[in-house]
Amino acid sequence: LIRSMAKDEETSLNGAIFGTLLACNRLMLFSIALHSLRPLSMNKFIYNALLAHPAEINETYFQHLLAASRFALRLSLAAAACLIHALVPCFFTRKASDMLHRLHTDMHTHRAAKLDDQSLNVATTPTSN
Repeated sequence: LIRSMAKDEETSLNGAIFGTLLACNRLMLFSIALHSLRPLSMNKFIYNALLAHPAEINETYFQHLLAASRFALRLSLAAAACLIHALVPCFFTRKASDMLHRLHTDMHTHRAAKLDDQSLNVATTPTSN
């Protein structure tokens, strides 16, 4: 009786070890498959998140970072002028709207210049027939 109980425990223990090893093997194969897929999707995510828009307007990431940061700083200054005007109406009566008009003009001028440069580059590249 004791031998049969020990044998049953040994069999169940062997079964548990085999099941655990099988599960670990499946998990390892799954993680290898997942890891092999990750670089493509991660590279695509990084490109779409960081590089696609600057490339559309013919800028590098850092050129776009600087231009957008300058616009953000100018917007912050316009917001500060609006807040001061809200508190004391005689201050900055036209400053914020003038800043926003100038910002809008600069943004469209900047974008048009970049797109013109891009279209000139496309037009001047020789086509092979």
